[in-house]
Amino acid sequence: MYFDEKTNCYYINQRYYNPILNRYMDGVNYEDIFLDANPFLGEDADYMLYGAADSELAAELWRQQLLASSSYGVPIPTYSSSWYLSLSNVEIVARAIYCEGGTAYTEEDSAVSWVILNRINSTGFPNSAAAVVKASGQFASITGGSGATQESRNPSIGSDRWKHSTFLACLLLTTISESEWDIIIGNKINGQLYFYSYTVAQNNSVFTGTSSSTLKYNGTDINNVYVLGYGYVTSFPTLFNNYNPIDYSRNIYYDIK
Repeated sequence: MYFDEKTNCYYINQRYYNPILNRYMDGVNYEDIFLDANPFLGEDADYMLYGAADSELAAELWRQQLLASSSYGVPIPTYSSSWYLSLSNVEIVARAIYCEGGTAYTEEDSAVSWVILNRINSTGFPNSAAAVVKASGQFASITGGSGATQESRNPSIGSDRWKHSTFLACLLLTTISESEWDIIIGNKINGQLYFYSYTVAQNNSVFTGTSSSTLKYNGTDINNVYVLGYGYVTSFPTLFNNYNPIDYSRNIYYDIK
């Protein structure tokens, strides 16, 4: 038996033993075991009993492993509609968060992750982070065209945003417990299921309304509207006239009534 620093597990005669899970891992080689699911805390419900501290540790160990890999975050300069299909689920989610947050402020990446988590835990949406971001017409950073996917295809892998986005992706594939996320990440986005670019909204009429009872997105009533650094919104004209999103937020978060 010896401790394998690459996996943080013990290697025993062609099998890996995970000291956090207290069990042997499926598969007989590195690729089989650690291709996708968190090797430090499995997604199986039987192993979701460790609490926030263990989930945070498991996500952090996984992040360290991913960031140390030369095959993780590799630029994909040439666009095709299938550009992401060869990537692991955790990397697809990390790239989506990295692009959709889109600022130097990691709080925005966390807010995007909360929306993904809210969708996983809501009816009418896929029940995994990867399925949420790969759903057609939902996350342009993954399923959009060449321009929309440019940033997610070419992340700045040495940046704090990429490191934080990777941690958030690891955490999403480790635990979907809102209470654990509230402890680990904080700054909870309270149930919002949608977001829209603030700067794009400034330049078109997709958002309309002057009071909380008439706020609309493309003519549909919305509520629970929130912008980081500003708070809950009841008047879009006031917001667009007096608010500078560069200082705070890229996105408007909201629900459909």
